[in-house]
Amino acid sequence: MSKKLIYLSLIFGALLPMTACTSNVKNQEMSINVNSTTVNGDYTGPTENKKADGNGEFVSSDSAVISGSFSDGEIINGTVKDYPYTLAFEENNYTGTYSGDIKNSKLNGEGKFISDGASFDGKFEDGEITSGVLKI
Repeated sequence: MSKKLIYLSLIFGALLPMTACTSNVKNQEMSINVNSTTVNGDYTGPTENKKADGNGEFVSSDSAVISGSFSDGEIINGTVKDYPYTLAFEENNYTGTYSGDIKNSKLNGEGKFISDGASFDGKFEDGEITSGVLKI
């Protein structure tokens, strides 16, 4: 072997362990954080070090669908459909589902909440309602 080939082999061998382990997965079981809650389900898309990382789709065990951009296992920017959510209003709690925007693993942006006893259409910020119309 030539000296150049030996040097290149040594450099490549030294750099290889420093690269992250990336792959694309389909329906890979994993957990992500949404609205300060750990959610279990299946992820399809790119991963890095066995965590969702890139544009993908996550389907939770209770059938909520989260699509968008993930980084290090967190949803950075995207949408969610039928995410279980409890809305507290005055002295009542309404359990239903949220569909709408999600950013930095929190309900953020335009969204709609629907339950048997109430519905809300409006804006959320950091997981909380900021403005909109609540019907009880």
